[in-house]
Amino acid sequence: MAESSLFYFTERVEFDEKAEKKFLIPERADTLELIKERLKGLEPFTAEHIQGIFEEILKEGGLKLKDIAQPVRVALTGRTVSPGIFETIEAMGRELTIKRLESAIRRIKHRASEGITA
Repeated sequence: MAESSLFYFTERVEFDEKAEKKFLIPERADTLELIKERLKGLEPFTAEHIQGIFEEILKEGGLKLKDIAQPVRVALTGRTVSPGIFETIEAMGRELTIKRLESAIRRIKHRASEGITA
């Protein structure tokens, strides 16, 4: 259990290779960017309001929660399993969440520029 919560306390995310390949893909980079931008100005920074942002993005993009929750989860934790995504984001806080989303977006773009697909 302690190991599964290390992502809260470490500076860098250690990605599960399968999770990264499956969910941190070029098709999700723009969505991660949109989430990051909307979280920057979110007040109050609570699970309830974070959920509202996700719902707006889902509606705007015609997406399902799994389409964005799993990529965000992997970006933040490095894994496909964590506590509820909205609660995880709230607990991590705005600064760390934004930092990890930015890092994941950079990884996606780097992998795409290198032609890494799997």
